[in-house]
Amino acid sequence: MFFLCLTGCDETGNGKKDNGENLADLTGTVTITGESEVGRTLTADVRDLSKGAQAVFHWQRGKDGEFEFIEGEKHNTYIVQGADIGFTIKAAVSSVGFNGYIFSEPSSVVSFLTVAKQLQTLSEMSQKPAAYTITVYADESIGSNTLNFSGSVIEITLKGASNTNNTLSLNASGAMFTVREGVTLILEDVVLVGRSGNNSPVININSGVLTMNNGAVIKDNANENTSSMGGGVTVTNGTFTMNGGAVTGNSSFSGGGVLNLGNFYMNGGEITGNTSDTNTGISASGEGGGVHNQSVFIMKGGKISGNTAAYGGGVTNWKNFYMLGGEISANEAAEGAGGVSNFNNFGTGTAFYIQDGIIYGSNAPENLKNTGARYHALSSGNMASAQHGIFSEPDTVENSAFDKKGDLPNANYTVNVVNGELASLLGAVSMTITGIASQYYGKTAVLAALVNGFNVPWEAFSKPAVISGSVNITYLEPVIPQMTELRLYILDMPPEDFSIIYFNYDNYKDRSMKIYQANINLQLGNTAAAIASFTDTAPTAIVITDLPELACSVCKEQYPDNPTFYTMNLWLFDRDVPNFGQPQGLLGYYGQIARVTGTSISGTAIIQDIEPREYKLSMQLKCPVENIAKEEYYFTINVITGTNNIISFNDMAKQ
Repeated sequence: MFFLCLTGCDETGNGKKDNGENLADLTGTVTITGESEVGRTLTADVRDLSKGAQAVFHWQRGKDGEFEFIEGEKHNTYIVQGADIGFTIKAAVSSVGFNGYIFSEPSSVVSFLTVAKQLQTLSEMSQKPAAYTITVYADESIGSNTLNFSGSVIEITLKGASNTNNTLSLNASGAMFTVREGVTLILEDVVLVGRSGNNSPVININSGVLTMNNGAVIKDNANENTSSMGGGVTVTNGTFTMNGGAVTGNSSFSGGGVLNLGNFYMNGGEITGNTSDTNTGISASGEGGGVHNQSVFIMKGGKISGNTAAYGGGVTNWKNFYMLGGEISANEAAEGAGGVSNFNNFGTGTAFYIQDGIIYGSNAPENLKNTGARYHALSSGNMASAQHGIFSEPDTVENSAFDKKGDLPNANYTVNVVNGELASLLGAVSMTITGIASQYYGKTAVLAALVNGFNVPWEAFSKPAVISGSVNITYLEPVIPQMTELRLYILDMPPEDFSIIYFNYDNYKDRSMKIYQANINLQLGNTAAAIASFTDTAPTAIVITDLPELACSVCKEQYPDNPTFYTMNLWLFDRDVPNFGQPQGLLGYYGQIARVTGTSISGTAIIQDIEPREYKLSMQLKCPVENIAKEEYYFTINVITGTNNIISFNDMAKQ
């Protein structure tokens, strides 16, 4: 028998024959070729090896004369790794039956292969369809690049080494990457940084495809070119799919985060902290702090948050925006809606469809609510529709039937849709209202809420319901803790004649047959119910009696066969106003406009819902022909709550 020192048994290579004699030393020369850059291949070449020897290759990494073997590397080629940066590489050769190793000279110090060099190599190789990976081994700067490979269909994954999120910084004006037809660019664990004073977005998708995955970030680019907009990503024609990562801190004239003229699918990630032009007034034009959409935008998840613009702090939509999930929050608009602004697409119509998702409004916590100069959550421009419902095929919404559940009006409060149904952030409240006088059965009831004594915006009012003993109303808007007083307006009109356009406190108060009031502790929850017994108590009102026949002489003269009538306006002024005729003294127009047909005004006039204190009351009689006040009367009255404060016309002083 004899003993052999097998490679790896003893890194010194020392051994003896079984008779005790030493093995012959291995001789020969080893050289390595190739560039010592990360990703490059080094090749070991052996010459003049000892007769009978069979070369076994090893590789070493070291610096300052101290080297160690790289485990697992037993071939004549070695791909330089990121761990080798700053070290030199040597090849070592051993052989069974021989003693020791022979070594090459060390390589030059290993450096990383820049992205620019990898792209150059790729352009030399990419003549056939294939998938390639470009690794960002360290932070570096890069110029503008067009990914276009003579029509070849290729996929490029740009990623940081070992999940390091290394940074590529743009060092010249232009898009860092323009993705052309046939090319798919995938970003993973890498940060792309733009530059100030740029004239392009960070990435321009021009007929190509961009996919962002977790760890990818596109940030800090200021595109100041008004003819080539989009701060982070511009989809000129092609597809952008966002599965994760972030588009943040970018700015542009419009589309601070993303400008979409193609297809944009947002499944995850965040679009946050981006800005479009925020000028106000006549110069206001910046749209879509987060996303400016002019084609197809499908949002299934992720978050659009903390962006700013003149219109549509979160999103402006000029074509088709489908929301199937995700969150739009904490965005701000100087002129339009803070969350989503829908605009008429030059007469062709604009559509916003939501099946699931939430757009926070003014009733949300401070860190979530969208804020806008006109509307906080959502606005729909002329010929722009906003609807909630269900898509028959959620994954192919563009070609899917949409089961419409309802329209969405301009909204200040949070818009929360779950499985196509409009729901409250805190849960819808279903109420049964009792205590309504039988004389109002068959009339229309509309429910409103007061917050700290003030009516909330009209979006918070319920839809009309027909009275039949009791009224069941679902209050869909979020109910906030301060809401304690409810008012039920009874209108002498069928529900189908009810117009939300004119639905505001003053208008419907004056047109109501009856106003009921109730204080109630609403129980919140998705299926919560509350019963409110609305009391039929005497309203706080001013009743004017003993009205004489006040004929309009002008109208009699001009229209003897068809005399018209006075218009009677009742005004309440603060008691300290010196001149009844000054409109700026008006606390509010509380009175109804009494129009009495025929040649005279007579009977009684009533003003309801008055805060108790001292007022000056003005009754103005106006000729509808000459459109000027012909007579005016006034009276000082101390209004007492919960009563009818009766005034005789005979006690009023003529001015």
